[in-house]
Amino acid sequence: MNASQQATTERVIVRSPDSGGLLLLLSFSDAISKPLIFDTSSGNNRRQLNINDLAATMSKQLRDAIIGLHAFTACDSTSCFAGKGKLKALKMLQGDPDLQDTFSSFGTLETTPGQDMQVVETFVCQL
Repeated sequence: MNASQQATTERVIVRSPDSGGLLLLLSFSDAISKPLIFDTSSGNNRRQLNINDLAATMSKQLRDAIIGLHAFTACDSTSCFAGKGKLKALKMLQGDPDLQDTFSSFGTLETTPGQDMQVVETFVCQL
C-alpha cells in the first residue's frame, strides 16, 4: 500500500512469481486507489493481470476472505498443504459462503469459535 501512496505513476505494477502476491493484491485492492497490475512469470511464460478487473468479478466477502485463506494455507512449498496449490483452495472458497465468513473473520477475533473450527476442519479434509 505504501507503493501506491508513493508512486508518481498512474498505476502500480507488482512483480512476483508467487500466487500469494496475487491473493494479497486481491484482498487489498479496495484500499489502493491506483490501478493495480500483477506481473508474474513461470519459466518462459510471463503474464500481466489487471487486479482491479479481476477483483470486480468477486464479491467483497470473497475478497475479504482471501487474506484469511492465504494466512491459513501459507507457503506452497513448506506448509502441510505443499503440492495442493492455491487454486483448488480458492475455488472451494468461491463456492462456500460459510467458508468465506470463516476466513474473513481470521485475525479479527482473539479466538476462533468452535463453529468456525468445524468449517475449517471440513475444508482441510476436502482439500
